[in-house]
Amino acid sequence: VLGSSGSGKTFFALENMAKKFLKNNQKPHEMTAALYLYPRETRVSFLKDNQVQDEAASKLCDWIKAAILKKAKKEENSNVYPLQIHLCIIFDEAGDLTLRSWFENKQMLELLCQHVKMRIATSVAVVIVGTGLTGKEFCPHKDACIFRMPPWRAEDFVMILKNIGRAGLSLDEPNDTFATMAHTIFAHSKVGALATNARMAYFLSEEMARWTRQYKSSVWKRQLDVWATTLVTSVVADYIGSNGLGDLEP
Repeated sequence: VLGSSGSGKTFFALENMAKKFLKNNQKPHEMTAALYLYPRETRVSFLKDNQVQDEAASKLCDWIKAAILKKAKKEENSNVYPLQIHLCIIFDEAGDLTLRSWFENKQMLELLCQHVKMRIATSVAVVIVGTGLTGKEFCPHKDACIFRMPPWRAEDFVMILKNIGRAGLSLDEPNDTFATMAHTIFAHSKVGALATNARMAYFLSEEMARWTRQYKSSVWKRQLDVWATTLVTSVVADYIGSNGLGDLEP
């Protein structure tokens, strides 16, 4: 799953792939499980001297199996493995420089799938998510399914506005709808640019909830250009604080 920082990659993977990605349609009643994890938290060494490590696949499989047993609060019983289930493993933030070349290596991922199918689950799908991934080693429709997150549109922003609406975003005039609010935002060059990024769109919607509690729509629509700089600064600050960029040296 490819895309820029904050483009909605994680949401897409969890919402659309965790339960059904590559599941065998011939086995509709097959049990399905999903495991979501950050590769760095496994403490597996994927690279050594900038070279991918084959043994990382086996060690990663060990970690996954141990995590499943811990979650299930059970002791290992070799007689029940591999489990007769479809397991979707989602690796998030795999675009890290210390990981990227391993998770973009077709041979390494195939090796991981082999280990998992022999030792954990009879059916497995691996989903790689991360900023900076290219997918260049994989041939779409043959080796892998490649999903690229496009910029968000007004219609996508409506979905967030509706959710925020339950928590305080108000529409005070009869002709107002979440759609008209979204299109008003997207019509503004500076503020609309924020909403094309999924994470920024969320922070923007929170700001809009605050504004609509203070001002009628006729006011904030008219003042949007005046407030744009303050709004952009606030949303960008929230965005930077959410993804670790704030820890970087200038």
